[in-house]
Order: sequence, then C-alpha cells, then structure tokens
Amino acid sequence: MEDKNQTEQKEYHFITEKRKKRPMDKRKALGRLLNTVAMAILFGFVSCFVFVLSMPHFESFIQEDDPPTITIPRDTYEELEKNYTSGETPGEKSEQNDSTSSDSADSKKDSSPDDDTESQKEKNQKQKTVYLTEIQSMGIEGYEQLQKEIFKIGSDAEKSLVIVTGVSKDIDVFEKSYENRGSISGIIIANTGTELLILTEKSILEDASQIHVTFLDNTTADAQLKKTDNSTGLAVLGVSLSEIEKETLEEIETAALGNSYLTSQGDLMIAVGTSSGEQHILSMGVATSVKDIFSSPDKDYTIIRTNITGLGKENGFLMNSSGEIIGLILPGFFSSETESVMALSISECKGIIERLSNNKSISYFGIYGTNITEAVAKEHDFPVTHGVYVMSSIADSPGMNAGIQKGDLITDIDDEEIHSMQEFSEYIHSHDKGDVLHVTLQRLGREEYKEMEFDVTLEDQPQ
Repeated sequence: MEDKNQTEQKEYHFITEKRKKRPMDKRKALGRLLNTVAMAILFGFVSCFVFVLSMPHFESFIQEDDPPTITIPRDTYEELEKNYTSGETPGEKSEQNDSTSSDSADSKKDSSPDDDTESQKEKNQKQKTVYLTEIQSMGIEGYEQLQKEIFKIGSDAEKSLVIVTGVSKDIDVFEKSYENRGSISGIIIANTGTELLILTEKSILEDASQIHVTFLDNTTADAQLKKTDNSTGLAVLGVSLSEIEKETLEEIETAALGNSYLTSQGDLMIAVGTSSGEQHILSMGVATSVKDIFSSPDKDYTIIRTNITGLGKENGFLMNSSGEIIGLILPGFFSSETESVMALSISECKGIIERLSNNKSISYFGIYGTNITEAVAKEHDFPVTHGVYVMSSIADSPGMNAGIQKGDLITDIDDEEIHSMQEFSEYIHSHDKGDVLHVTLQRLGREEYKEMEFDVTLEDQPQ
C-alpha cells in the first residue's frame, strides 16, 4: 500500500526546471570596466584638486605658523676701536659682579645702485665743510625755536614709547592678599605681523602674574614675557596684534635703533622714559663721555655719559638728534646711583636683543675679557696683535671647566679669527646651549707663549 502511494506521489511532482546561465556579453563587460576606471580617475583628480585648495586653510586650523625670525643688523666696530685708549692695560676696566652678571616687518627695503649713488651724493653734500666768518647770534626766538625742534624729536618718539606695568600678588602680615604694581618704560622694536615686540627692563616683570602695556593713546593690552638677559637686565615682551585696537596700531611706530659707535663727546642727547615714578619724562643735554668700557661676563659695553641731571632711578632710552635710539638707561645695570644719566650703548646690545626677540636664551661661555690691540700687544710683549685677553675665568663656568685660564690670549674659535671682545660676544651669542666651540689660544709657559686648543661646551646664562 505504501509503495503504491509513493508511486502516485512521484507521478504527480511538478516539473523540475533547470535554469541555464546567460552567456557573458564581453563588450558590455569591457564597457562597464572602462567606465569604472574612468570614474575612478575623475574622482581622483577632483579629490586632489579639492585637497590642494583646502590644505592651506586646513593647516591654519590645526597648527600655528612658525614665528618669523627677527634680524637686527649689526653696526661696524671700527668706530668703537677709536674709543679704546691705545695703551690700555688689560684688566684696567671695571668689572660687573657675576651675580648681576621676521625677519622683522620693518626690515630694510632693497635699494638700487642709482639710489645708493644719489644717497652718497647727498651724504657728500652734507659733509661739505662750512666756514663761519662771523659769530651768529641766535637770540631768544632762535633759542625757543631750537628748543621746540628738539622737544618735537622727543614727542615723535612717544609713538614708539610704551609704559609696561607688572602686577604681582603678595600676602601681608594679616595673611590678606594684595597686589603690587610697578611701571617702567618700554620701546616698540618690531612688528612681526602677529605681535609687537617690546624692549624693556626686567626688574618688575619676573615675579609678575600679569603684564600690561599702555600705548600713547592710553589704551592697554596684555603682554607675555619672552626672554630676559641677566647680565644687563634687558627683557623682551610680546603683545598680540589681536589685543591692540585698530586705531592704536595706526598711531604707533617702531623705534629706529641707531649706531651708537658714531656718538661723539658733545653730541646732542635726548632722554625719554620714566624717573622716580613719573612717566613720559623728556630731558636733553649732551654726551660728556663715550670712552668708558664696562665689562660683564662674555661681553664689553660702552657707557654713554651725559650731563642730563638724574636721580639714579631713571629707566628709558637715549636718542640722538635724528630720533634714533642710541642708548639704554638701565638703573639695574649700574651698581650705584649717579647724579647724571648714563646709558648702555645700543650697538653692543643688538645681538642680545635679537636673541631675546626670537625667544632664545643667552648662551654662556664664562670669561671677563678685553681687546688685544697692536699697542697692547707691544706693551705687554704678546705674540699676537689681535684677539681677547682673558682677565678672569668665572668659577664653574663652561670656559673654566674646559680649561680656560686668566691670562690666556684667545685668537680663534672654530678656526675663525677673533679680533675683539665684540666679535667674541657675537660668536658666542650666535650659538646655543650644548654647542661645542673649538677654542685656539696662546698661553704663557715658563719662558714663552705656546698655542693650545680647548673644546668649550656652551650653557645657558646662569640666573
């Protein structure tokens, strides 16, 4: 019975259909493949084009641009050599105690040979000798006019002059918090396109929790301390342009740094800055001396003395008759108060200012030195007529640790001749912590000088 049922089921099954694949159309397949490849290539070109256009904007969001490098042109050294006493004995200069020890947006424009020729003609015309055959009387009106012109130079300088205020917090005897505020003068030395750089003095800034800069129109902006020089007390601040009002930016100017090597005794001097808490002080006088040399670690500075009355508490800048900054009035640099204003020559500070502006620490070798001139070499029977005489090697300095001693005559660094302390300082300050300098010198033995070589590893300036 079961067999009969199974037979009936088999007889009534639906017809089984077997589907057969359609033959491939090779032409259509090739067309699809070529179409896909073409679309892929087109997509790649479009993606590449969009990527190239959007990448600069994208980078501006994910990373900051590298700040421009500030470069301050150096002044020639020949004028300074005239200020050295020809027979000066090494060691006769005053020494400072160890413990006190974008390119710019205003860079020079390229000048053509024709411009140089015309400027040279103008210079020659200015240098023509004028002979006075009779005494000219100025009179009261003439004197008043001269005074106005001089004070106008100082007034114009206020466009680049600022007041720097440092705010620090302290606790009194009753354990109550209070604020200390101190103000000093500063000068605008560069506009990098993103920030203003302010040169000032560090005395009130190192412990400050806030730093404010006030411009000539009394508007104020926050500032950030970049770097300081412990030897001179100089400091450079950065003020973001976004913090400064548009009207203020249109009024302020960058100060011109002059060549203080060209300053002579009797030249007109204009002092601007702060004095005993009073701001925007302007005084005038003349340079009474430009021959004093002040030694500090790894560097010599020329001191410009004036007959401008001072109380020893001035902070500011010394200008010449062209309105150029040629001196820095730094009360913290000089060990005692003086009755007249003294300033540090700007020309010898330009290398320091450049490093501070680029947010770099001051490198440290660790000697007090003086120039070796032909006259000095002849007087002391030195075997060389150029270089640096080591007056002292500072304890635990890189120089002393490498073997540099008092009395050594440094003549070469890294196979480059060193002719003066200025060249020595410029070379040291063009290198960074960890750089190894190969120093060649002459050292006096029992009977004669012998050449010796040492490797000195630079460090950052000590605090």
